[in-house]
Amino acid sequence: MFLVRSGCFLLQTIIFIGIFHSMNNNIFLIRFPVVAGILILLCSCVTTRQEQDGLTVIRDMPETELYTADIQYPAFDEEPELNDLIKTVVDGWFYDFVTEAELNGAVYDAAGIVPVYEFIVTWDITLKTDTVISVLLEGYQYTGGANGRNLLTSFVWDTADQRIVLLDELLPRLVFPPETDVLASECAGKLREKLIVGDGQDNFLEQMIVDGTAPIPENYRIYTVSEDGVTIHFVKYQVAPGSYGNQQVFIPFIS
Repeated sequence: MFLVRSGCFLLQTIIFIGIFHSMNNNIFLIRFPVVAGILILLCSCVTTRQEQDGLTVIRDMPETELYTADIQYPAFDEEPELNDLIKTVVDGWFYDFVTEAELNGAVYDAAGIVPVYEFIVTWDITLKTDTVISVLLEGYQYTGGANGRNLLTSFVWDTADQRIVLLDELLPRLVFPPETDVLASECAGKLREKLIVGDGQDNFLEQMIVDGTAPIPENYRIYTVSEDGVTIHFVKYQVAPGSYGNQQVFIPFIS
């Protein structure tokens, strides 16, 4: 592991030089605090890279007076296109978080309150072979209010064709006939077994399961592959109240 600090060291050097010159330059003395503030803000991020077998774990930890963040994601050797997809998602999540944090922070600042917002990204590799890489990215952001927001996405990557493997392509190995309606029925049944207890007369939860597992693409956009089957991931509030969190349904491959 090594720390990428060279950029911060250069910026810090510029700051110290600026302080020295500001002693003999009244114009620069007026302008320098603004520039220094920006440079110090840029220096508040430490990036680490840890090499593992076939990949590098990238960790960014930006921190300001408004927020802290701990962002971790993998970069795979010889898979630049997949790496670009992963980084684009992470950068998009972080951009949305910072934008919302700054908007909400301005409101709190006007009231004399200094909130500390939080942003976290973690990852999991569910399968890595010579032909397929399956990655789950999970995020959390808090920008005020009673609860934070969960973020979730996945990538099933065909290393030979350099493309995302669609869920429809996996259906023949999961259900028969290989149709989304059949998969939806399987998922709904497994969720009922897992979530509805007692006499099974929870109409509200039943309706959430029906809606959240309906055979439409947006309900099945997050899925990961393992050696034994496919896991369908349902985000918080999709198939159950928020207190239940994210839900998963495992569908084994047909033997």
